[in-house]
Amino acid sequence: EFYVETAGTKRLYVDNSGNVGIGQVSPGYKLDVNGNARFVSDLRNEARLLNSVGSAGSPSYSFFSQGNAGMYRSGNGVGFSANGASVYDINSTRMYINTNVGIGTSSPNAKFHVSHNGSAVVKAESTAGGYGAYSRLTTTTNSYSLVSLNGDFLIDEDGVATRFIIKDSTGNVGIGTNSPGSTLEVNGVIESNTSD
Repeated sequence: EFYVETAGTKRLYVDNSGNVGIGQVSPGYKLDVNGNARFVSDLRNEARLLNSVGSAGSPSYSFFSQGNAGMYRSGNGVGFSANGASVYDINSTRMYINTNVGIGTSSPNAKFHVSHNGSAVVKAESTAGGYGAYSRLTTTTNSYSLVSLNGDFLIDEDGVATRFIIKDSTGNVGIGTNSPGSTLEVNGVIESNTSD
């Protein structure tokens, strides 16, 4: 054993197995530090860097000037927090973002905000035959889907009916019908009002 002692306290301790303790007289690892450590240059790691699970309010990996912002374990995935609140986490089955997301903008003012100096395109693509590409709009009352399926374009009220369709093969438009036989086919009453 070897140790360095000042003011009656062991500051540096090397045990019989070669473990080194700083502020720790029973080191359980090759280097066991009880207290804060400061590095003024790069810290190189060529193996796993293990830490506690942490939480959004007290992340395992945080910044010196803001201890409640950083990275922590979230279930079987990884979470990121800012100002003590979870803003993003990801695991094997999902990705969760608890803030506005901006693409092409650093100041998104909606949950999903796309900005581009030109045509701003949001693309949904299905690469499997017989499956559609969907954009679903949901409220507490009902849910509508904008659907591209087998070349057709549909507006569905989910679980109720297809309200609108454009057939790819003919270009026919159907309202209240899925198989319009004319350029415009409406299944229901059409009302037109004019005023003088």
